[in-house]
Amino acid sequence: MYLKFQKINPTKNQQLYISNRNCNFYETYFGDSDFKDLTKLLKKDVKKVIYQYDSDILESYKALFFEEGISYNFFNSRNKKEFIIFSNIKEEQIELILESYFQVCSINGLGLLCLGDDIQIEFEKSSKLLYLEKIFGESWFPKCTLGKKSACLYLQFDAGSLVLVEETDHYMTKIGEYWVIK
Repeated sequence: MYLKFQKINPTKNQQLYISNRNCNFYETYFGDSDFKDLTKLLKKDVKKVIYQYDSDILESYKALFFEEGISYNFFNSRNKKEFIIFSNIKEEQIELILESYFQVCSINGLGLLCLGDDIQIEFEKSSKLLYLEKIFGESWFPKCTLGKKSACLYLQFDAGSLVLVEETDHYMTKIGEYWVIK
């Protein structure tokens, strides 16, 4: 299984989530079957998962997470964009956590898969215009600082876009005109 990535120049939105300056950005588009293959490929490397969620739908998963021994925390701001954070993930839990992303993620919600141990995550307040903040509330987003042997995959649910960001070519290798995960 190979997902074919293109090396890209990141947009401002894509750069928001990464604090490192000299990173490589790779993008691909995927369908449901691609994501299951990607899950199998990365199972051993995913150390944290963060995604925005719809609180009404998440309730149905909380009991399942408890049954499976999956621990999580929340980051809540005053607006409706809330994040669930999974860390200390066991390999056999990855598939259920990522399946829950597709079921519970809010519209246009963001999902982050942190690969490797050397990633720091902080939540940063967006610097929106003041009048928009008064209407919609504060807007926060996760910001990753990558280590040398780590990467971050982020996906937009509605767009089917998957972007891998890394400082070195630890996870990606070039085959012909495309980049693939090693």
